[in-house]
Amino acid sequence: MVSALIKDQIKTAYPECNTAAQYMEIRKEVRSKGGLGALRTELEKEGYVHDRKLTPAKNIFAKVMMGQVTQEGMDKETANLGAASKLFMIASNRPEFDKQWASKDPALVGKVSMGERHRFMLLRDLSWDTFNVLAFGLDGGRSLDMAIEMLELMETAARTYASKTAGWSSNVGMYFHVYGHNSVNALHLHLVDLANTGPTFDEMKKKNLSLQDVLTALRIERFMAKGNVRTVEQLVAQSKMRQGSLQDVLTALRIERFMAQSKMRTVEQLVAQSKMRQGC
Repeated sequence: MVSALIKDQIKTAYPECNTAAQYMEIRKEVRSKGGLGALRTELEKEGYVHDRKLTPAKNIFAKVMMGQVTQEGMDKETANLGAASKLFMIASNRPEFDKQWASKDPALVGKVSMGERHRFMLLRDLSWDTFNVLAFGLDGGRSLDMAIEMLELMETAARTYASKTAGWSSNVGMYFHVYGHNSVNALHLHLVDLANTGPTFDEMKKKNLSLQDVLTALRIERFMAKGNVRTVEQLVAQSKMRQGSLQDVLTALRIERFMAQSKMRTVEQLVAQSKMRQGC
């Protein structure tokens, strides 16, 4: 019997979610099942949400945000976010899981930290509709614009954190786990120093969805809404591309939009306009 839970259906239908395309497909599927309203109903029935807020009962990160659980040293690391510490905070894995990051023990792989340096960036907000990146801007409109802006702020904050925190390299991986593949129903961005990763990082590759892929998908959805197109295939056709990644498609569309809005002309267009065939 197929589970009625959306999270279980996602995990079964999409055993991997580590690309912008897969993320967009899952969002499309969830919309067909009732979108944000269906997600909220599921979370309420499961005891994760009450009165539109995340409940701490089953949620370690909600407890951290509410001050019910404190983690040694994390106040200092949160300060390394700079001005963004007003909006985000840093949390850690269990100390023993940090220490065992290099373990190849099958009982630990998938549980311990993904690298020698692995942290979580939390959003200082218990609102249910930001519980997971799947819900971001799912209903479109202004919520989509706000989701994109918040992700851009998260990326900047993550780079600031790495630059100010001892031991971290500039090669920082930033990953989300989409609902159905996540372990905690509170938004958390995995920050992993890619200079030294462990077996758990390899195990998590199938569900490590990069922040950049999320941004690419949401920006494309915004183009879809404003450009009266409905599918990625239509976007590719609109941008006159026959091959390329979703990021390539997005880049082409952004260039077209910029040129249209700025009334910019290419050198070729200027040459044609002036009836010149050659020029310096």
